Amino acid sequence: MEEIPFDQLEQSIKKILAQPHNVYTKTISRAEAEQKEGVIKTVINILPASLNEIRIVQINDIDEQGCGGTHVSNTNEIKDFSIMKIQQKGPTKKRIKIQLLDKFC
Repeated sequence: MEEIPFDQLEQSIKKILAQPHNVYTKTISRAEAEQKEGVIKTVINILPASLNEIRIVQINDIDEQGCGGTHVSNTNEIKDFSIMKIQQKGPTKKRIKIQLLDKFC
């Protein structure tokens, strides 16, 4: 995977967020989640087997992930931010940690 400098990555993300994108959540069965391809299926495999429902967070056609965290309802609620750290989470997966520089609306 190609390394991208923090400032270039930050500018690319800010360009995407300059346009408003709705954020949706839905709950699906574990069985349905296990049938999905890609990252969602990978995440499901590390959750406890006793978890029967999975919360999915989708940002229009940009991304869809299994997540139990707190999320905005539209990306335009996110103001200025700075990338603090990028962690390698697998051969093709990274976690980006950011710091919000402004409060939410």
